[in-house]
Amino acid sequence: METRPFIKVYIFEGSDLTEEVSMPSWREEEIERTNSLNKQDKVLIYRALAFSIKHAFNEDVNELNPHKIITGKPMIDKYRISLSHSSNRYLVAISSHNIGADIIKNSEYVYYNLSDNKDYWSKDEKKIIYEKDQPDLFFKTWARKEALYKCMDPMYPYKENKAKVDTTKYDKFFYDNSLEEGYHFFSICSELVPQGVTIEIYTRLDLDK
Repeated sequence: METRPFIKVYIFEGSDLTEEVSMPSWREEEIERTNSLNKQDKVLIYRALAFSIKHAFNEDVNELNPHKIITGKPMIDKYRISLSHSSNRYLVAISSHNIGADIIKNSEYVYYNLSDNKDYWSKDEKKIIYEKDQPDLFFKTWARKEALYKCMDPMYPYKENKAKVDTTKYDKFFYDNSLEEGYHFFSICSELVPQGVTIEIYTRLDLDK
């Protein structure tokens, strides 16, 4: 394992993830139980994880004791990881420290359905997404919210009363960015962000150069 603090982020399209990857039996069983709409996403995000671990450390993820927690999400012993997908984008964040990551597709459907979830937002977050009425700020805030929960508690999303956790109080812990001129927003949450640790971001296009 790297001795220096690090954050590595990999973002793929589904069409990038064609290579077959062997999975632990618990993951295969979980995929079998998943409805057909989500089954492919679970396959592709595990392929993304395997590819990322191989590129970052030249290691096989299946030799790093991949196991699941109650949410069904994969975890490994050697590194801290966070996984997210939205539409046809799959994001893997790997770090030496606790990390949370989320990616969300920019769409009117998502905006009008999720922004109305008033029990999800703190008072200060509501001011951002309602009073300013700027969809871009909503997507940034949503991605931050999800990333913060994943960073704070790997048992997410089984936490209750999400409105109690206010992302506006943790502003310095986030790295935010977008893809394709705002078509997808993503956020990384880590204690390493305010320390100025370089966040390495890779897409399949970068890796093919």
